[in-house]
Amino acid sequence: MGLALALGGVLIGALGVTAYKSGLISPTSSADPKVAQPSATRETTPSDTLRNATGGVEAPEPLNGKLSVYACDPSPEARLDCQTNPLRASTEAEAQWLAKNGYPSVEDLRSVDSQSVNLNALKERMDRGELAAYGLYGRALTNSGKFDEAANVLAEGIAKGSLFAVYELSRVYGAKDFGNRDVRESAAYLRAVYLMGDRKASSRFYMAYPGFGTVDFAIADSRGQELFRALLQVRQAAGTPRPTMRP
Repeated sequence: MGLALALGGVLIGALGVTAYKSGLISPTSSADPKVAQPSATRETTPSDTLRNATGGVEAPEPLNGKLSVYACDPSPEARLDCQTNPLRASTEAEAQWLAKNGYPSVEDLRSVDSQSVNLNALKERMDRGELAAYGLYGRALTNSGKFDEAANVLAEGIAKGSLFAVYELSRVYGAKDFGNRDVRESAAYLRAVYLMGDRKASSRFYMAYPGFGTVDFAIADSRGQELFRALLQVRQAAGTPRPTMRP
C-alpha cells in the first residue's frame, strides 16, 4: 500500500490527486520539479546524535508563553531528549516552527496515550482548525485500532500542513494490530518527513528499527523519497505551501 490515503480513498479524489495505480502514488506525476531536491544539510546519524547530546551543544533557550510547551529540560542528562525528540525545541525559532507545522506538546501526546483520553474533545479541536489536533486525533484512533479512519484524518492533516501527521502515519504502518502492517513502510514515512524538513526524523529513522539491515534501510530510503514527492503533491493540491526546514 502507498500513501495511507489509499486506505480510505477519500482525500485523494477530493484533492484531485489521481495519478496513482495499485495504491502507489506516482512520484513523477504533476509534481513541481523542485520537490525532488532534498535539503543539502548533512544528515544527522546516530553517532552524531549521541555526540551532540553528550557535549559541545549549547544549553536550550528558555521559552515563554504558548511556546513553552515545547521547551527542553535544561538539565545535562536531558540533552539527548532535547536533541532527538521531535516535540522538543531548543530555540524560540524551532518552537515557532513546531507550532506552525502541527506538532503537539509532549503533555498532549501523553494525554492521548492515557486511558482517559476524550475523543470528542480532540475532534472538536480538530474541527476548530487546530493543526496539531489532526495528529493527536489520528493517534487516538490508531490507539483504538481504527486504522482506516486514522489514516484519513492524518492525510487531511498533512494536506493542511501538519508534518507531525506524517510521523503518525509511520506509527499506523508499524502498529502490530494493523492488517497491512509494513515496518519498511513505517520507516519510509520517517524518511519522508525528514526530506520534508524535519531533521530530527533522521535519528528516529535509524534508531527506531533495530532489526533493520542494510537492505531494509535502502528499501525504506527509496520508498521514503517516493512518499516525499507524493506528500508534497497532496499539500500542493490543497494549496498548502511547501514546508520550510526545521531550524
